[in-house]
Formats: sequence, C-alpha cells, structure tokens
Amino acid sequence: IARTWQKVSMPAMRFLLLVVVGTMTLGGLLDQIHVQRDDYTWLTAEEITLAEQVRAATPADAVFATGLQSSHPVSMLGGRLVVMSYRGWLWPRGIDTAPTERDLRRIFALDPAAPALIAAHNISFVVIDTWVRENFTPNEAGYRARYPVVAETEHYVVFDVRG
Repeated sequence: IARTWQKVSMPAMRFLLLVVVGTMTLGGLLDQIHVQRDDYTWLTAEEITLAEQVRAATPADAVFATGLQSSHPVSMLGGRLVVMSYRGWLWPRGIDTAPTERDLRRIFALDPAAPALIAAHNISFVVIDTWVRENFTPNEAGYRARYPVVAETEHYVVFDVRG
C-alpha cells in the first residue's frame, strides 16, 4: 500500500488506498468492540443449571436425544453421550447425518416407531428444548403424559425414556 501510494499520484487512487486502510483498521476496531461486549457466551446460567441436574439425576453412561446445536449443555457440561450433535462437525468427516436426523425427528414427535427407534439408538433420556421446538416438531404433551421428567428448567425438559 505504501509503495502504491508513492508511485501513484492520482487523487482517486490515493483516496481508494485511504479507504482500504480505513476499512482494515475499522474492521479490527469493530471486532474488538464486539469482543468487549462478551458475545461469546457458550452456555447460559440456565444451561449450566440443567447440566448440573443432568449429572445429578442420570447415569454417566446414559445416551441422550438432544437438539443438534453446537453447544448443548448435556454434552458440554453434563458429560453425557448424545445420539447426534451438530451437523457441521459431522458432514465434513463424511458422516451421513440424514438417517439419524430422520430418526430423531420421529423420536421427538413420538411417532408410532419412536419406542423402537429409542431402543435401536440405546436412548435413555430425551431432551426437549427451544432448538428442538423450533427445528423439529416435538410432541411435548405426549412425552409429559408418557414419561417421567428428571430435570427441567425454563426452556429445557429431560424425559426418562428407559421404562
């Protein structure tokens, strides 16, 4: 940029160079302002509470059906296995997530095949949360009528489907 400034004396080109330097500087400044706001919260206080409840109320080897978000409290802090996590971590490794996702959709909906799918995936607990409500079609009322709740917060409900 400095060499171009020295070689070119056209006002339009120099203005363009100033714009380039300005945007590069402004980009870094905006990034620092963004970081200062602490927008990098991985889990909320509610999710930390849920993870504590999961650790207290479920066996360490339990398998959970959860939403497919990248930072789920059951796997991150609860230390429990999930049937499937964030697709973006799986498909680059050549893992076909479509069949498992189809099964999860049926499990959350309490489709007639759900009990067999729960058994096939060795699922002990099902978590219905905001992500599941927004991306799948869970039958939360059906779960509440059929399975005991082992942990619950404002946005999360954990059902024991072992029995």
